[in-house]
Amino acid sequence: MIKLVILNISLFLSLLGNSQSFNDLLFSSNYSTTLTDIIELDSFYIVTGTQSDTVVQWYTHNLKRRAIYLKINKTGSILDTIIFDTIGYNAYISFTLRKDSFYYCVGRDEPYNDTNRLVVEKRDINFNLISRYIYPGGILGADVMLVNPTYSLNDSILYLTGNYFRYYGQLGFYPFIAVFNLNAMQMEFFRPLYPDYIPVNMQCDTVSKEYRIYDFSGYVYTYDSSFMLLRKDSLMVHTPVSTISLENRMSLLKLTDSTTAFCGSNLSVFNSNSGNSNMYYGVHSLTVLIVDSNFNEINHFYWYHDSLIPSVPSYQHCLIRSADNGYIVGGGINTQEGILVVKTDSNFNTVWQKYIDIDSLPYVIDMISTSDGGVLVLYSFLDTENGPDKYASKLIKIGPNGEVTTIYEFNTPMQNSMVNLYPNPASKQITLESKQAGQRIISYTLYDVQGKVLQSKQLNSRQVQIDIQQLSKGVYIIQGRTMDGTKFSQKFVKE
Repeated sequence: MIKLVILNISLFLSLLGNSQSFNDLLFSSNYSTTLTDIIELDSFYIVTGTQSDTVVQWYTHNLKRRAIYLKINKTGSILDTIIFDTIGYNAYISFTLRKDSFYYCVGRDEPYNDTNRLVVEKRDINFNLISRYIYPGGILGADVMLVNPTYSLNDSILYLTGNYFRYYGQLGFYPFIAVFNLNAMQMEFFRPLYPDYIPVNMQCDTVSKEYRIYDFSGYVYTYDSSFMLLRKDSLMVHTPVSTISLENRMSLLKLTDSTTAFCGSNLSVFNSNSGNSNMYYGVHSLTVLIVDSNFNEINHFYWYHDSLIPSVPSYQHCLIRSADNGYIVGGGINTQEGILVVKTDSNFNTVWQKYIDIDSLPYVIDMISTSDGGVLVLYSFLDTENGPDKYASKLIKIGPNGEVTTIYEFNTPMQNSMVNLYPNPASKQITLESKQAGQRIISYTLYDVQGKVLQSKQLNSRQVQIDIQQLSKGVYIIQGRTMDGTKFSQKFVKE
């Protein structure tokens, strides 16, 4: 049976309203924290995710969640954080995309004991809400509606797919297709698709007007411009001893006009070496399958952990291009509890293979290449220090030669309630002051909004004055620690 663990994201609320706070409570053991998206800009990353009151499961009803938005510079320092004070029921973002200086947050919500609704929000560069669209039809009788984090974008037309189903009962699995106009913020097309299957990716050919949806079991469903089913193909991996479909979550990359590379999971079959030539065993590996325009196999490549424990691909972007003309393949190791990341050259020959041992049920969520030929890997794991129902997240960098550097672990408390900053705005001087008489500030670092370090000091004082006269007018961030190890982060305006 397919193991589905959906990492839900709360719908963003307006930054102009009173429902959000800046660095009020960043990461705390009171919540399960799961991050799900990395968006790269020139000098920083946007990372989005959710906090919930327990581990987010795909079948959980009326679970309270709230959204997180992080701005992180290229060295891993957090520049800004937005977290919402209001916790809503079953409202989350499946993915966030950036187009023409706007962010579009796509997901669904389910008001308390009500039906599922597909939601799209448009936000400006500072994540102020511009408009919100809610698909009015709803999905009656569905326990859960899932919107895939994969999509196809043609100019301003967004093609996305997902499925809705009952956890119990007779509704079953139903895929759907949605065509949404980002400029008009209106749904142009929405309908169920048949036969029943679980879509995991899609591809739109605007020349032929054909649309292909790839499902969890490796089948390819091709539709015409009216989304009538034309044919059904499969992604098959052929080896001397087996022919088995590519499956699980899949990423795809167009290599040439006539060839496409898919990455997913495949059952690699091996001879048992027991002396009986008819004895074989199999293990799921991370597999790249290259096919022609008719989905005939041209070549395939696979990677697995040395122990032959099954490997599963990342939820998003398990196959990406590296900055030095190669590829990155990534996923997790079942039961072995670790993550597997592979760098290849342009011909998919292995350059290095990195296994990172993690002892708490990790899920690789997203990957993004870095300019030096390395990769950022975002994964979530069970935070056993804070209880059996709490998740935390980590963003790590793996360099071009396979070296690992921790960027940030998102599971430690960070509270600005521990430290006051005043005056704000200020023109000459600001003061940092611990709110507790027995608590001292032991360090602080001053950043500009691009993440450049302007000043960094070690100290041991309840109160510190910082001269800002030489700073240009604008917004700045101060991060630091108190003597008990608690982190704080504050933002101020230089007039």
